[in-house]
Amino acid sequence: MENAFRLKSMFTLIYCCGNILMFDGRSNYYINNAKAKESANTDMLHAMNQALVRSTVYDKLNGMDGSSYLHQPNRGTYTASYNACCAAGNWDGMLSIGFKGPINTNATWGEWHEYGHQHQNRVRWWKDGLWEVVVNIYSLAACYAQLGNVDPKKCHRNLSVDNMAWNPQAVGHFLQSGQTHQFDAETNVFRQLSMFTQLLTSYPDMYPALNRAIREAFSYNRNRTLINTDQKKKDWFVVQASKLSGYNLRDFFDRWGLAYTAFARDAIAALKLPSPKKPVWSQRGPTLLKARVVDANQRPFTVTLRAERRMGGCSVLSMNSAAGCKGADHATLMVNYYQEDNADLPAGHYTGQLSLIASDWHKTDLSANATVQLDITQ
Repeated sequence: MENAFRLKSMFTLIYCCGNILMFDGRSNYYINNAKAKESANTDMLHAMNQALVRSTVYDKLNGMDGSSYLHQPNRGTYTASYNACCAAGNWDGMLSIGFKGPINTNATWGEWHEYGHQHQNRVRWWKDGLWEVVVNIYSLAACYAQLGNVDPKKCHRNLSVDNMAWNPQAVGHFLQSGQTHQFDAETNVFRQLSMFTQLLTSYPDMYPALNRAIREAFSYNRNRTLINTDQKKKDWFVVQASKLSGYNLRDFFDRWGLAYTAFARDAIAALKLPSPKKPVWSQRGPTLLKARVVDANQRPFTVTLRAERRMGGCSVLSMNSAAGCKGADHATLMVNYYQEDNADLPAGHYTGQLSLIASDWHKTDLSANATVQLDITQ
C-alpha cells in the first residue's frame, strides 16, 4: 500500500487492521484498503491541509478569537471515517465522509457540511428547525476560503436559488429589489440559506460577533429563559443581528417573512441605527469591489477591483449609477485590476469570478446574473 497516496512524511500514517490511519494535527482519518486503492491518485497531503485550514475558518466564524476563556478554539480532535457515509455525530467529533468514488483531493460540499455540524454545537442562536440550514453558513465559508469568489453554483448546484452571489451589498440590493419571501413557511433549505448568506456577505464580521455574544450571554445556563423557545431565539437573533451589523434590519427581516415580536421590533428601534445602505444611483469615480481568487495551488486571496459603467457618450460613473445618456441604448461594465490596489498580493497567476446582479432601474422586479471571469497576473 506504499503507493496508495501521494503523502509526505510530515503527517502521521499507520497501517492497522485493514485500515490506513492518518493524523493531521486536528483530525484522525480511517480509510480501508479498498477505498485507499480507489484513491491512488488522491493527493492526501493537500486534502488534509484543506481540512486544517477549514477548521481555522470555522473557528473564526464562531468568533473563537482567544479574547477570553469563552472564545478559545477547540483543543480536541476529530475522527473522520472514509469507510461510511454520511453523518456527523452528536458533537462528539465523529464524522462519516466516505462519499462515492475516490477521496477528493479538493474537498466539496459534503466534507464542508459534515465538518460544519461539528462546529455548529458551539453556537445556538437559531430556532431548532433550522439545524440543516444554518450549518451551511459554514459550508459557504469553507467554499469561499477554498475556491474564492466563484459562482456559488460551484459550491453546490442548488445555490442558484434567488441569484445567490458573493455580494457585499446583498442586503441593500435585496431591499432595493422589492422581493418578499415567507421564510417561516419556506421548505427549500437553500432559499432559507439565502437570507443568512445575504447577511454573511454584507456584514462579514457579524456572525463571529454574534457567536461571541451568545456565549457571553448564556454560557453555564445563565439567562436561559430568554432563549428557551423558538420565538425567543428568533427575537434574540434579529435584535443582535441589527446591533452587531450596525444597521436597523427590521425591513430586511420583514421582507424575508421572519416573524418576530413587537418587543423585538421595539428593541431594534431603541438602538437608533441607520437603515442598510443601498446602491448609489449616480456617482462619479469607480466602485471598489472585493473578490476572492485562488492561485495555481488553490490558495485563496482577496483582491480589490475597480468597477465603472459607461452609458454611450456619458461620463464614466460608478458601477451602480443609473444615470442615462441621450442616444445611448446600453451600458458597458468595466472592471479593472490595479497592482497599486493590491500591493500585498504575492507575485503569481490568479483566477476566479466576480459575481454581480444586474437590475433594471425602472422594473425593479427584474434582475439578471452578471459574472466577470478574473484572470490576474501580479
